[in-house]
Formats: sequence, structure tokens, C-alpha cells
Amino acid sequence: MRRRAMKLPASFKEFARCRSTQIIEASNGARCVVCPNDGSPFAYIFAAVRTGVRYEDRGEWGASHFLEHVAMRGTEKFPALHDLSRCAEGIGGQISAYSTRDLTAYWVRVPSGLEALGFELLQQVLFKPLLSQQSINSEREIIIHERQRELADYGIFVSHAVESLLLAPNPMSRPPVGDDAGLAKMDSAYLRAFHQRIYNRSNLVIIGCGNLSDNFAKCADDFWQSVPYGSAIKPANFLIESEYPDGSVILKTSGPEEQAFVSMGWRFPVLTDKDLLTWRVINTLLGAGYSSLFNLELREKNSLTYTCRTAINVYDGMGVFKLYLSAHVKELPKVIDIVEKIIADLASDSLDENIFNEAVMRHAAGVVSKWSNPCETAPLLGHALSRDGIVFDFAGYLTGLEKVSKTRAAELANKWLNPVDRLVCMSGSAEELKTLFPHTYQF
Repeated sequence: MRRRAMKLPASFKEFARCRSTQIIEASNGARCVVCPNDGSPFAYIFAAVRTGVRYEDRGEWGASHFLEHVAMRGTEKFPALHDLSRCAEGIGGQISAYSTRDLTAYWVRVPSGLEALGFELLQQVLFKPLLSQQSINSEREIIIHERQRELADYGIFVSHAVESLLLAPNPMSRPPVGDDAGLAKMDSAYLRAFHQRIYNRSNLVIIGCGNLSDNFAKCADDFWQSVPYGSAIKPANFLIESEYPDGSVILKTSGPEEQAFVSMGWRFPVLTDKDLLTWRVINTLLGAGYSSLFNLELREKNSLTYTCRTAINVYDGMGVFKLYLSAHVKELPKVIDIVEKIIADLASDSLDENIFNEAVMRHAAGVVSKWSNPCETAPLLGHALSRDGIVFDFAGYLTGLEKVSKTRAAELANKWLNPVDRLVCMSGSAEELKTLFPHTYQF
């Protein structure tokens, strides 16, 4: 039986048409991607630097994340702690930063018409950080506490651990926060040398979203004139061996507690844009939102878990699909059986067509919602441009979603979402878990 073509609401497509992206080229050839949205009172400027553990050599682990922290603590024009944030917040704006495994993002929000100040703040934090030893020492303690908090929180730990284990042997498997040895050696000279090597025009992308004034193009041009030239960074070229084979059950003990935290993960190649769209629909179908199959079966129908969600991340052509949940230790076999049954139904192409189409619609609505908010549009564009060198095509994305097929989703699930290739990380009572899962590896 031929599948009935999936049609998204006309309002979605019209919205996408009206929110098309544009490219502004500076006088020196640098480009800035913009997506105007006159419905917002703010202009958002998003700067993404290609850096992170994807690019860090063995001895640089954690440097990207550490630098992001310290850069926000003081610059040549705004030397005191919080001067940057005070300047932005004093005019109704905001400035912030974050790090991932393959980029560091700095973004600023300013009222429309004040883009010149927004670019000045970004120019300062990107290229004029003081990197004082005092700030480095202070941030080192903060980052150590951040790392300790992640290790101590069993829910966070298993979620992060399963992704790191699945990404091995790629250097991107390393958590961005680094390790004790790396954190200890960070000083002003070290970070300054790292900064000078990475923070240049070749590794930087700029995105503008929101209510952009007529002066935005000139502000962007002025900004690019101040950006130093340099070499493009290349991914780290070494392997990290994993001691855990596919299908492993990894255990981190947390004492006698009856509550267990579980993260299951699968990895898969992303060979085409069409398959990437299919995987994103699979994620929505299985574990994103209250209507997802995992949530309906595990929480609503069987009351086995309160928290149950999935996520999909793609790095360098390799995808990671993760399920995270918490449940009573003794209920875990039943939980895993239900998860495997749902995946098997998907893999056998026996799911109701309407249920699959509803997942397509939910995913499309989520993307439209993000695109309607300039604060979320900016990182969406910035991540695509930094990681893949492409301008995110919103209208094309929706058109592609209409072509996602249940049959192809079944093929991908059948090939990649199976118990043999699955890796499980759990935290809970060692005695209970080892009884239920005798073949475990222990952290």
C-alpha cells in the first residue's frame, strides 16, 4: 500500500518563506548570516568559534571550556568582573556564553538599534580578554566544582557517560570540562597561546537574528575589520580506546538506594540529510514530549518512571541516540522489556501510520516554534554554519520532513537500534543491579 503523502500546515510553510535567511558580505569578504524577525524588540548576535574537544590535542583537553569561562570575567575595556554583563543589562540586553564538544558560542541580546554596542561587547570578549591569573585561579575552582557536581549527580553522570562511551574512539568522546591534570596546568600564558591560535576569522561564524536595524550591516562590517586572520583549526588526530564493548551494561554504584538512573545509547552513521531528518523524527516519536511512545508506555500506562526522555546528537557524521530514565531498581527488567518492544514495533514497520505522522507534525511544530524565537534561531543557524559550513534552510527542512517515511525509519531502527549494539549506563545499588544484570562492567 502506497503511503499517503504527509502534508504540514500551510501556515508552517508560509512562516518559513517569510523567515528566509540572508547573507551579508563584509568589505573584506567575511560573511554574516542573518534572519530578520521584526516581531521582536531585540537584535541577537551569535558568535560561534570552532573549538572544543573535537579539536583539542591530548594536552589541551578542557582548554576551550576553560577559556570560555575566563574570557567572560574581564576584557580590556570591561576589566572588572561583571562589567560586561552590567553594560549589556543596563540597556535591557544580555550577554552569555557556552561550550559544546565542537564549538564555543558567545551571544548578545540588545534592543534593536543598539547593534553597534552588541558587536563591541562580542569583540571585547572574543579578542580582548584579559585572561588574568587571578581570574583563572577563581574559574579553576568553579570548573572543578562543576566537574565534581556532574560526577556526584548520578542522573547527569549516566547521561554524560553513555555519550562519551559511544563516541569513543573519537577524541570528541572526552567531556568538554576536562580532567584534573588539564585543569591544574591552565595559566595565563597557556590560555593566551591557545586563544591566539584558535580565535581568528577562519574559525568564527557570526549570526544576526531578530529585529535588525538598518545599521546592522555596517556594524557587522566594522566588526569583521577587527577580526584577526589565522589558520583554520583541524580536528584532533588520535584515537581514544574504549574498554567497553557494544552491548555492555556499565554500572556506577550509588549505595543502597532503590532508585536507579539509567541511560541507554546507540550510535549510528549519518550518511544523508534525509536520514538525519528521519532520525530526528524517530527521536520525537520515541522519547520527545508527553505523546512519545516511551513516555506513554513507561509513565502514563505502567507508572514505571517519572522521568523518561530521549535525545539525538550528531557529531562529525556520527549520531548518538540516548534514552534517559529513572525507575525503581526492581522494575528495570520490565522497563527494558518495554523499551525493546517499542523499538521492535518500529523496526518491524508495524506502527500505525497516523502515530508516525503525528510525530512528524510534532517535530515540525517544534522547529517552527524555535524559528519564531530569535533567541533560538540564532544558535540553530550558528551550529549549522560552524559544524557543517551550511546555511540552515528552514523551508527546505519542512519540505524534507514531509518526505520522511515510516518504512525508512523502520529500516534505520532495525539496523542500528538493537540490543547487541546498545550500551547501558546505570547508577544504583550495586547488589541489586548485579543480581539483575550479572554481566556488568563497573566504574
